[in-house]
Amino acid sequence: MRKKVALIVNPASGTVSKHRIIPDVLLRLSRYGYDVELQATNGPGHATAIAVEIAENGSFDGVLVAGGDGTVNEAARGLIGTTTPLGIIPCGSGNGLARHLGIPVDVARSLRVICENHVIAADYGTANGEPFFCTFGVGFDAAVSERFARQKRRGLMMYLKSVIDEYVSFSPERYVIEVNRQPISDRAFLVVVCNACPYGNPAFLPPDACVTAAAQD
Repeated sequence: MRKKVALIVNPASGTVSKHRIIPDVLLRLSRYGYDVELQATNGPGHATAIAVEIAENGSFDGVLVAGGDGTVNEAARGLIGTTTPLGIIPCGSGNGLARHLGIPVDVARSLRVICENHVIAADYGTANGEPFFCTFGVGFDAAVSERFARQKRRGLMMYLKSVIDEYVSFSPERYVIEVNRQPISDRAFLVVVCNACPYGNPAFLPPDACVTAAAQD
């Protein structure tokens, strides 16, 4: 029996034009027995709205995302508390969550993982009420991410340029953090909370981070 899925595509993510890879993705999914409804995002937050609509529709077997961590994070937000599974086709600059989950960055291989239907329950963290699935940071890394998001081009070199440009003018700030009800106050260059290991291609921070720990409790 063929399955019906929605494919959310972020045309702006990553360094490779989606016009080059989406036809191949659609062909492979059709051969694997999937009927695909293509949905392209048009700005921040759109992937969440699409995912919510698909989950509420009730006639789809899943949501697939062809994009980077930002698009995956948005789509996952829209599926919290539902039984609609999320499949990742890594097409971003870093693809941190996909790497943490062992999903191949190669598109063809990631599609094979999706078709093998290995569904897991994942957890997430929140910051100011907003869910995140990979990492959340304040300070230098957040400033770099904001600068990188404004760049017209993507990729590792543009990210490194954003790091260098931000480093020149950035100053540490004082933070007050409560851990296990104990406050910690100190100046810091950055503060990062990790639900998954990847911190940015190719950096990895806490080796024991696990996106399924709370989901299994």
